[in-house]
Amino acid sequence: MLFAIALALLEPYSFKTFDGRDVAAERGTVMVAESRAARESARRKVAFVRLKSTAETPKVPIVFLMGGPGIPGSVMLRVPPYYDLFRKLTTVADVIVVDYRGVGMSEPLLDCKFPEAPTFAGERAMLDWLRANVRWCVAEWRKRGLDARDYSAESNADDLDDLRAALGVPKISLLAFSYGTDIALAAVQRHPEHLDRVVLASVDSPDAGLKRPALWDLQLRRVAPELERSVRTMKRLDVQTLLRTSMGSPRSFEPAAKAVEALARGDAAPFEAAMAKLAAGLQSSAMSIAIGCTRSQPPERRARVSAEAKGAIFSEVNLQWDESICREVVPEIPRAAPRIWSELPALFISGALDANTPASEAQEIRFGFPRGEHLIVEDGWHETLPMPAVQERVIEFLSR
Repeated sequence: MLFAIALALLEPYSFKTFDGRDVAAERGTVMVAESRAARESARRKVAFVRLKSTAETPKVPIVFLMGGPGIPGSVMLRVPPYYDLFRKLTTVADVIVVDYRGVGMSEPLLDCKFPEAPTFAGERAMLDWLRANVRWCVAEWRKRGLDARDYSAESNADDLDDLRAALGVPKISLLAFSYGTDIALAAVQRHPEHLDRVVLASVDSPDAGLKRPALWDLQLRRVAPELERSVRTMKRLDVQTLLRTSMGSPRSFEPAAKAVEALARGDAAPFEAAMAKLAAGLQSSAMSIAIGCTRSQPPERRARVSAEAKGAIFSEVNLQWDESICREVVPEIPRAAPRIWSELPALFISGALDANTPASEAQEIRFGFPRGEHLIVEDGWHETLPMPAVQERVIEFLSR
């Protein structure tokens, strides 16, 4: 039976985790304005799943924000380590997993599959491929009445406050990972009075959308020094791309590394199989590129990453946010991000082996949170939330 809580429509919902567990939950939607800057705007549907708390006196709801950009939170519900974390958190409060606008069960979807398969003939060829396909996707979005600027972190942060109001609660807490921290930080700036506390795992600094090639090279040297030497000798864009896209965790990196090692020995079959899977993913990366182009690109940051790219293994790490591509998506690329100051209790979590969102950049943001704590996981890569010790710290922090 459907029932309404303020503006949020809820219904019974069940799903099965990837390890076979059946879970009973609730699925809800809230209607939001697509463009709050317009006097009249289309209404869009933001979907979420709620796991009810088992606590006698629950704390404020905990809202999970997934990264990507573009990975649905509803998919992460099915991933066993993440579901285990959410289930444990229900002893503290209701857990709400959001598919932010354009993603998953929300409508409309800002998805767009590139019509052409990627090419790895070189950085220039890859850049030309990205530019042409992004231009095609932008045209498709316009036919559907969609504007990538309406899918920014700021828009998603405002959606969170609409969701909070629709549920009729005065405050929420946020648990965010990677790009989800971009949304969470925007919420901290725009709606601090409606937040209780925030957990920011693998903090995506608002002014660090462009990644540093030097740090990616150093991560590869730290985790696989022998492989680093082979990759530098090969000088192949496809090899670099496969490794970079797998360096979120040892679980994803190990099979990619083995495929590259086999290629270096003359056995190309494992590598070709891995690249076929990767190419399919890259062909569906339009949303990630579009949202990335709504983030700030300070000139000094671009100058630094451009200098580091010369001679770097991962020289292509920022190709998808090249200025020529972003100009296809947004008329003006933001050049600066505001500095954040907040009195909210905040837990920052960084992996010591994370080149994507390094602990040093998280620490700069934490400097503006006088009530902030910073957990650096010594053996952690980009993805730390599945680790049991990290989950214990998250639960303890949100239980205070």
